[in-house]
Amino acid sequence: MNAETQDQAALQAPLQVDDPRLAARISAGLLALGYTGDAMRAAVPETAEANTAMKMNHAAIAARVGMETPVACLLRAFLLRAATPEAVLREKIGEELFGLCDQAGLWTRVDGGVVGSVVFLEDEKQFLLSDHTQIRMGAAEMYWVMSIGTSTMMVANSIHRRPYGRVLDLCCGGGIQAFYVSRYAKEVVAIDRNPRALNYGRFGAGMNGFANITFRESDCYSAVEGETFDLIACNPPYVMTPDRQAYYRDGGMGGDRFSQRVLREAPAHLNEHGFTHVTCDVGAMDGKSCEARLREWLAGNGCDVIALGGKRLSGAEYAKAWLRADDPNYAASEAQRWVENFAALGITQIQNFLVVMRKRTGGEPNWFVKETMPATVEGSFGHQLARMFACQDLVRKGDAVIWQTRLRLAADMRLQHTVRPEDGQWKADRSRITFASGLVSEYEVDPQTAGLLLLYDGTRRSEQVLQRIAKELGENPNEMRQGWAAYVKHLVTNGILEPASE
Repeated sequence: MNAETQDQAALQAPLQVDDPRLAARISAGLLALGYTGDAMRAAVPETAEANTAMKMNHAAIAARVGMETPVACLLRAFLLRAATPEAVLREKIGEELFGLCDQAGLWTRVDGGVVGSVVFLEDEKQFLLSDHTQIRMGAAEMYWVMSIGTSTMMVANSIHRRPYGRVLDLCCGGGIQAFYVSRYAKEVVAIDRNPRALNYGRFGAGMNGFANITFRESDCYSAVEGETFDLIACNPPYVMTPDRQAYYRDGGMGGDRFSQRVLREAPAHLNEHGFTHVTCDVGAMDGKSCEARLREWLAGNGCDVIALGGKRLSGAEYAKAWLRADDPNYAASEAQRWVENFAALGITQIQNFLVVMRKRTGGEPNWFVKETMPATVEGSFGHQLARMFACQDLVRKGDAVIWQTRLRLAADMRLQHTVRPEDGQWKADRSRITFASGLVSEYEVDPQTAGLLLLYDGTRRSEQVLQRIAKELGENPNEMRQGWAAYVKHLVTNGILEPASE
């Protein structure tokens, strides 16, 4: 093996993953020393924000962290990539753990001592592996493995946490989606084009004891041809760059073609009633909006679709957003190249979507619903998306079915009153209902009506609720029926009211 071949092998598979027991022993050693997510966030508060690895001043933070404790030395090595004298590192973390990490290929010798070869983050009691930002623009750029980002968590948080049979983590990178869903799945298949990412994923699975995950090298769906799944999770390389520079970011097909391929081919790999969760960017071109093109991609595919759309950006805004972490001179020249490429492709705007599809063949026609992503998204919202699918199904069955359905207020709804002083007491001036977490949307509601909504407790059919409300208001229920039906459908469509479980 010549030097160039050795270098390529090191880039593609830098860790020793043949023995999962080695990874498990390293995990146990790190946890025994207190290397946890809470310890990281306490020592380096900057890590509490998503994607801040791109912004952290590692040298300044390393100086603040110091080398006095085992956790500080581990943070310096694995999170900050700050050199620590080897003798100090051996003393603080112990010869056994140091030797295990050395055997696995987790140390790199540099001037001043030792740094970690990867980033270890502990999140929700699991270790996640990725590459350091300092090496992103070097020889490893094509194979660079990204850490948790906004889009990563958008997909992970959109998945309803319930039991699954077979799950596919498509474009898995270091296996983050696979790790999050493995606790709810019988079997997870994680596939990616990048051998370095698969190497990290296998090592991470060993560290976390996830025996139900298998990793395969794959060009999109090629490694799972003929296989179907109950869930497909995908945070693909959707960035619309002029050419492929890195597997984690660029799909290699130009424009938004790779996102289109991921979405169009997904239904063939879904079991009936299975779900696909994909984040992607879609361009407006050929006189068609981003949403119109997305609808075209998914038309007639045998799936119901909920698409949550983000802000639409110009080509210049899009390039600036993606290149803001790079050297200013490089970013400026690259941005110009990106903008020229958008012009050549006829792309006038770009919009990000979270697309959730449910396979449903036969019966009523499939539907497509586009909503705007709320400005506030806090934590998991998979239960809300599951509710949105159930509510959309109900609305399409018509008024007669809705009147006979038992509805209830969603358990995560919250009522907020704005009151004013009047005649020596507080009077409700304005009322809003909102969700406690997840997709935090807000809706105006009449203060009196807000109280009446409590009648929807899941024990009464909608017809019975109408009769009660009419009695409370002193109105004729038949005269109220048409307007109230429209209001109830509005509440159901937005997930405020949901069908009660039988």
